[in-house]
Amino acid sequence: MQKIPISEIFSSLQGEGVRLGIPSVFIRFWGCNLSCEFCDSEFSWNAKKGKPHHTTQDEVIKKIKSFGVKNLIFTGGEPMLHQKHIRDICSAISPDFVEVETNGTQISRIDDIVDQFNVSPKFDFSMPVLLQPNEKTYWKFIIRDKKDSLQAINYCNEHMIEKENILFQPEGKTREEILATMDVVMSEAMKHNVRISPRLHILLWNDKRAV
Repeated sequence: MQKIPISEIFSSLQGEGVRLGIPSVFIRFWGCNLSCEFCDSEFSWNAKKGKPHHTTQDEVIKKIKSFGVKNLIFTGGEPMLHQKHIRDICSAISPDFVEVETNGTQISRIDDIVDQFNVSPKFDFSMPVLLQPNEKTYWKFIIRDKKDSLQAINYCNEHMIEKENILFQPEGKTREEILATMDVVMSEAMKHNVRISPRLHILLWNDKRAV
């Protein structure tokens, strides 16, 4: 049986996006097609920071079921590199709600089983965003300054993304870094009439993993 490259599986609250605060099981795949220098989960793709656990599907399903939580969040790394595994896991689990955290550079073949895509385009790379805006996609943009917010709004206008589907998110791997940029994020979000995604898990638990 084919093994699944897993970084970690854990239960916590959804810390970002429009479903903030919902108890969830996070399935973090290993591997990514980008290498963002500001990535807060570099251990899930950089072999110098962490290693994959090559796990059977049965082991993954058993671990997910042990938490008794029916909201699944597939993350990474880049989970859309593992769409067959996502489909197989969901088929076995029958979750109440499925979210995918993605950079948007992969074409989706799992729209029928995913309830929500949380798309975070990375403008520092030339990789095109292939995931198309629709009723299932919410768009999270890392904001460090006014230049970032203008770039995000221009992108959304170009792709006709509705304001209610846009979220501004502070950059940071620690509570102190998040709070240091929160003022500019709040100001830019208010100016452009979009939501803020505060990264609740970092505010609560700082840079602790698997929470």
